[in-house]
Amino acid sequence: MNHKDIRHIRHWIFDMDGTLTLAVHDFAMVKKVLEIPEEEDILVNLENLPEADRHARLRWLAEYELKLAKQSIPAKGAEDLLQYLYQQSSDLAILTRNLQNLALVTLEAIKADHYFEPSLIFGRENAAPKPSADGIEQIIAKWEILPTETVIVGDHEYDLASGKNAGIQTILVNHETNIYPDLADYHFPSCEALLAYLKQ
Repeated sequence: MNHKDIRHIRHWIFDMDGTLTLAVHDFAMVKKVLEIPEEEDILVNLENLPEADRHARLRWLAEYELKLAKQSIPAKGAEDLLQYLYQQSSDLAILTRNLQNLALVTLEAIKADHYFEPSLIFGRENAAPKPSADGIEQIIAKWEILPTETVIVGDHEYDLASGKNAGIQTILVNHETNIYPDLADYHFPSCEALLAYLKQ
């Protein structure tokens, strides 16, 4: 597949927590409270529970996530990166494993909500959770573009894997080293460093 240099990309998909914001989720604590084995994925585990248990635990998870969303702090350089892309007339989307309404709360908290159309903020109720390619494929369809014309920016293995599964380029941010060399096409220690590259 013929991919463009990301400096020429005009369609950008972002993960939320830990990418545009400082990572604050305590997943070990969440798993302990929800009685999920340490090695299991939270959303996959909850999906396989009986309905009553699933709803009760998802309700607790949503309340926990809402509290964190309201206290969100932007990651280093995130605001400047979004502003730059917006000024370049780039299309921007969010793909998160959180609920869509919590993504909106987070974006408001970091004063970035005006960069994103609500219809291009995909939460776990809008698409199969990452690492599935479903959310990316829906966004690509909305934009009516080819996979080669977009990129996903994230801080987690699931973000990058979803990009690979959808056949798009992947950018790892907010890690000093490239901890996922098989999944990340690009690596930058911060959104600030990514922006510096785009301006070259």
